[in-house]
Amino acid sequence: MNLSRALGIDAETAMREANEKFHRRFAFMEERAAAAERVSPISMPTNSRSYGTGEGLSAILRVRMSTADAHYGGNLVDGARILALFGDVATELLVRMDGDEGLFAAYEEIRFLAPTYAGDYIEAEGRIVRAGKTSRRMEFEARKVIAARPEIGESAADVLDPPVVVCRATGTCVHTEREETHLGDAADQDSCAAPRGEAA
Repeated sequence: MNLSRALGIDAETAMREANEKFHRRFAFMEERAAAAERVSPISMPTNSRSYGTGEGLSAILRVRMSTADAHYGGNLVDGARILALFGDVATELLVRMDGDEGLFAAYEEIRFLAPTYAGDYIEAEGRIVRAGKTSRRMEFEARKVIAARPEIGESAADVLDPPVVVCRATGTCVHTEREETHLGDAADQDSCAAPRGEAA
């Protein structure tokens, strides 16, 4: 009390504002927890990420959404940004399995489950669930692991435990065979060339 008087602060008002702030934060966490229970993360097995392991191979990217990613009012991030993360994950999986970036053929299903805002940290994970001769079927999941809290402060944020699933998708990528020049073919071509100084 003496310190508050010395600082010119009304102790009762300060206590009331602190309690209100606590209740706001607690209510926010309750809402997030309820949302996480409604949409629980799928089980993504941990596997060796060594080159060429095939089915079951997984990869993860974690990215902070910036104001440049926000496309709509209220700093809401466009869903296409999440799909771009899935594309990067797919590229890593193809490189690890085939040694080539390959091509993303199509999405079979996309489900946006929660909004994403500038300042949120998104963890995008994918795994190969079926590998054909050239096709690679994959499952993707994007989770919000840190949520920005601009209503509390410009730099405020909360760690979400458990994370909130924001998007799930399935898609198919195609491995393209690379054309390689064999040394034997090159030698045959050289042998057909006319010696220097002679007419062809």
